[in-house]
Order: sequence, then C-alpha cells, then structure tokens
Amino acid sequence: MHDYVGNLSAAVGSTPQTLAAALSTCRNGDLSTYFWPVLRTVGPTAATDHTGHDGPIHVPVEVTLTFSGNPRGTVVPMPQQLAGTVGDAVAVTNGPGSWR
Repeated sequence: MHDYVGNLSAAVGSTPQTLAAALSTCRNGDLSTYFWPVLRTVGPTAATDHTGHDGPIHVPVEVTLTFSGNPRGTVVPMPQQLAGTVGDAVAVTNGPGSWR
C-alpha cells in the first residue's frame, strides 16, 4: 500500500500520452507520479497474515516534495518517460507464489 500524489491518471495501463493529458493533485500542475510506502502503526491483526504490515494507516494531512539540488549541479526537470521498477515490500511474508 502506498500514499500517492501527482498525476491523476496513473495506472497500470498509463502511457506517456495519457499521463500528459491528465490532471494533477499538484498545485503547480506537475504531471509526475509520486508515491511512497504508507506509514502504519505496527501490530498484528487477523485480517491478513502480514503481521506487522497491517496496522492502521496514518494518512498525511499535507505533503511537500522539495528538490533542492546537490553539490554537483542545479536541479533540472526529470526526463519524460523516465521509468522505474518496484518490488513487494512483504515478499518474504508473501512467499514466492506472489512474486511478479
């Protein structure tokens, strides 16, 4: 589970064209997609077998993302069509049957 801000059309079938034509939750109109693992209260529940990964989610009231640069150069826009990879945060708990 992740918190998310940014492009409102981001989905498995998104393309550069659908992302470029979408709306955004960002005040400045940034159409990038930003997400991060949710923060949870640690504790077991009977809902899943993911002990420690299934406590109540802490929903942020506000999120600010600031890119302030680094000693090597100034901050520049990310390249269009930049892609990344993701994994399963509870792969050890889920087991190899759910790996993608």
